[in-house]
Amino acid sequence: MWSRRWAAYLLACLGGFAVLEYLGIRSRRRGGPNGTLTCALRRWLHIDPVGPRRRLGQAALVAVLAWFGLHIVTGRWP
Repeated sequence: MWSRRWAAYLLACLGGFAVLEYLGIRSRRRGGPNGTLTCALRRWLHIDPVGPRRRLGQAALVAVLAWFGLHIVTGRWP
């Protein structure tokens, strides 16, 4: 039962993500940023444009991705 709920939730999230990414790609200005999640994350983490806390943003992103990968592979929470 939980597998079906998680699958439905994942499909809904992927569908919403696909719509937002499509609209973000279509909004691209010539030579400028577009409205995709990648561009938003780069702005929020001060990577593009380069901000004073760029290294902190990069380290935070790497740490979250490393934790998530380890969590998926091992099943451990902390």
